[in-house]
Amino acid sequence: WEGRFRRAERKTQAGVEGFGLGWFEERITMRALSSLAPLLLCATLLASVGAISLASASEEESLAITVSGVELSVFEEHPGNELKLKSKEKIDKSPTVFDPAVHLHETSEIRLSLEVGGVESGDLKPQQRLLTLTHAERPAKAARVVGDVKGHETKAGTLVITFTVTVDSIEGQIGTLNGEYDAQVVVADSRFATQYEATFGRVVVSHTQNDDGSLPSDPPLDAAEIEYAPRPEFEHIMREDVKRPPAMVSMVFAGAVICPLGLLLLLVAASGANLKRLGSVFPQALVFHAALAAVLAVVVYYWVELPFLKTLPVLSGVGVGAALSGYFLLNKLIKLD
Repeated sequence: WEGRFRRAERKTQAGVEGFGLGWFEERITMRALSSLAPLLLCATLLASVGAISLASASEEESLAITVSGVELSVFEEHPGNELKLKSKEKIDKSPTVFDPAVHLHETSEIRLSLEVGGVESGDLKPQQRLLTLTHAERPAKAARVVGDVKGHETKAGTLVITFTVTVDSIEGQIGTLNGEYDAQVVVADSRFATQYEATFGRVVVSHTQNDDGSLPSDPPLDAAEIEYAPRPEFEHIMREDVKRPPAMVSMVFAGAVICPLGLLLLLVAASGANLKRLGSVFPQALVFHAALAAVLAVVVYYWVELPFLKTLPVLSGVGVGAALSGYFLLNKLIKLD
């Protein structure tokens, strides 16, 4: 065993010296590919089956449906629990406005019917056939009714979908919430080229009255409605602006503050200040004093009307120029000494 170990060690060392890590990387890669080969084969087969399914599905022609004969019927309950037709209205466009408004109460029933043409046979049932009634003031509250499907009696390849709405069906989903509801119908199927979606007028719902003749109270707001409900309105009176003096008074005061600057220049001249060497550095001195005057001008302009955020970059640039000009002026004076 010791001899085998030494021979293997020499071969490994020779492989590393001759080929670096490439030999080991190649062996590891080949092992990884051999272990992944079954998975790659399965993935290839699944992709092929999916492509064949998509190709066969695309070859099937989608059904181009047409919707017509949309009618809204209102039935009233008469003695003996017999429902009789009260009114019927054809709907030609969406959205529409019902005039007079459609009322739904405990003794009435609403039926919305429509004809779907272009189907293969009358036995087909669309996967989605839904009438949604959404409360106008509380959109989070919505009741849904599934339509009944049957084949047309005289038209081949035509379906008749009927949605039946009662106050009991609404109360079972969202409680005794009275008021106006927006009606929306959706008819869709994976075999249809397009889906049918239409919005109809509002329906006024009045639930069963209490014993004293009053309408039942609306259900309380749930957590989602409370979170997104409008906040109560509040009023706030801002503090009135402080009365300021006229602009002329402020300008006079500013001039009075600047007047001592002229007095300072007179005192400097009368005190015997040495200004003889000023002629030799006159250009540098002129630039320095001009930069100082520019700094003062920016400050005054800021005090008059310039905003603070616009003043900062201008004042920074002028201040840097004043500092540099003062540095060169002093440097020149030192050289003269």
